[in-house]
Amino acid sequence: MLPHRTEAAIKARARTEGVSYLPQGDGGKGDIWSAEELRCLEEHKYLPAEELARLFPYHSKKAVVNKRYKLQWAPVKHWSEPELQRLKDHLDAPLETLCRLFPDRPLEGIRIKRDRLRRSGP
Repeated sequence: MLPHRTEAAIKARARTEGVSYLPQGDGGKGDIWSAEELRCLEEHKYLPAEELARLFPYHSKKAVVNKRYKLQWAPVKHWSEPELQRLKDHLDAPLETLCRLFPDRPLEGIRIKRDRLRRSGP
């Protein structure tokens, strides 16, 4: 709201004026999620991270995703043994090909799992 001021300047002025921080949301340290935002997050918790982050313009994508995980609302889909074997069989395939092999998985999830399998070796 004050683009011409640095964060440090705003905090310093707030201290000078006697403004104090009141936790919101679930009250965690530094937690600035309102009750309304938490309701919205719970209602849309199954959306992909990109779409979910767009609903909260005052929070970074990382903050939104981390909050979802902290509240244990994250949709986690574990890799089955057949999926892992298929991925191991195609470790050298381009990412686009892997995305076609795993249409229900997000690109980033496939990339991360592929890279972990590559590092762990045969």
